[in-house]
Amino acid sequence: MNLLYKILSSYGAMIVLLIILAVAAAIGTFLENDFGNQYAKEYIYTSFWYQTVLLLSSINMVFIFLKVKAKLLRPGPIFHFSFILILFGAFITHHFGIDGYMHIREGEKSNLIVVGEQHINTPFYISLQDFKLTRYPGSNAPSEYSSDVTVIDELNNKEFTANIYMNNTLTYGGYKFFQSSYDEDEKGTILSVNKDPGVEITYLGYGILFLGLILVLFDKKSRFQYLIREIKKMPIASISLILAMSLTHTNAFSQDNLNKSYIETYLEDHRENSKELANSFGTLIVQGATGRMKPLNTQNREILYKLTGRSTWHGMDADQIVLGMFSRPEIWKKVNIIKVKTPKLRKLLGVSPTQKLVSFSTFFGADGKFKLSEETNRANQLTPSQRGTFERDLISVDELLNIAFMSQRGMLLKLFPMPDDPNNTWTDMPGLFMEMDNSKLKKETAELLNKVFNR
Repeated sequence: MNLLYKILSSYGAMIVLLIILAVAAAIGTFLENDFGNQYAKEYIYTSFWYQTVLLLSSINMVFIFLKVKAKLLRPGPIFHFSFILILFGAFITHHFGIDGYMHIREGEKSNLIVVGEQHINTPFYISLQDFKLTRYPGSNAPSEYSSDVTVIDELNNKEFTANIYMNNTLTYGGYKFFQSSYDEDEKGTILSVNKDPGVEITYLGYGILFLGLILVLFDKKSRFQYLIREIKKMPIASISLILAMSLTHTNAFSQDNLNKSYIETYLEDHRENSKELANSFGTLIVQGATGRMKPLNTQNREILYKLTGRSTWHGMDADQIVLGMFSRPEIWKKVNIIKVKTPKLRKLLGVSPTQKLVSFSTFFGADGKFKLSEETNRANQLTPSQRGTFERDLISVDELLNIAFMSQRGMLLKLFPMPDDPNNTWTDMPGLFMEMDNSKLKKETAELLNKVFNR
């Protein structure tokens, strides 16, 4: 027992255990990407050996904490204590938490949660009143879907309605309900259900960890303060050289490599000559999806950030890029502007594993068919807990393609108020020509478009 205590209370054991956890987490990430979230959980995160390592790590940190008679106000002990809380919270979540789904048809109610092969009943019912689904214009891809539900708690004599959609969850009785998927006939909903009794302990652990990081900055015995003292001794020329080398390295790898073609010539011309027109373009007022009015510049920045994850692209701001996509869609379809996160999806598209941005046309074959149709449909039918990084990337990319398509077609440019509309609805460019009977407006708009296209 004495030998076992010495091993479990040693820093060497702590280092070995943490290395095992880090390697396992890295392997789990690759397994999740290649085989899905459930596969990674089964063979890594919920496996007996991984749980054993977590338990031994917790015991090791407690023993070290007691062995050195740590003072809680020191950064080192605070770090140890925070990790103990985080691991303890994870232990409670794993053994007592619930992560499953609930299937409900319209007009019916359910209190059944499916967790793998287990069936768990909630102490209340969820009744589905109505399921709603809207699609992107000109596409079968869903843009958003929601469930109007009623919570029926007979034990506590409570009943109320709620709306569950992509970013709006229902929380009741310690359970959280997320809009996850739906039946093919659009008459039923699939809600992801989560109950995490260890989340408060885990959050407390992260809060204490953050406190430890702050205290490290002011601890004179910390490694951080030691490095500060060493840097102060260095000649300023050495520091400048290090900074210059790091900046050169960053710039060398941040440039996107476009093929030498007419596309590059166009982009160069557009970057240099469209600034003034793009600035005016961005000052227009547009109606958003929820009916809120906002400057077009705001919407353009939202579009660019969604597509690329950046606020600018190749020296152009959002107004220039969205204007270009609308005025010359045949060129921008071939420009690498849509972010793809996973190497597996890049491989499926036939591009380099390190290529972060891909063109719109890459996603379609020579026959014009969407290359990822089957994979995307399959990913949409999975619950969030079943989706791995690859499936989440698929769903995200599908949304980005629809945003790019609508930007190219002018479907997001809701600039024109519909005359005498009681809801103050504004229409977009295609709608202007299909819905409005105003020959003068159509003529002037057509002339504007011709000037933009032939600039």
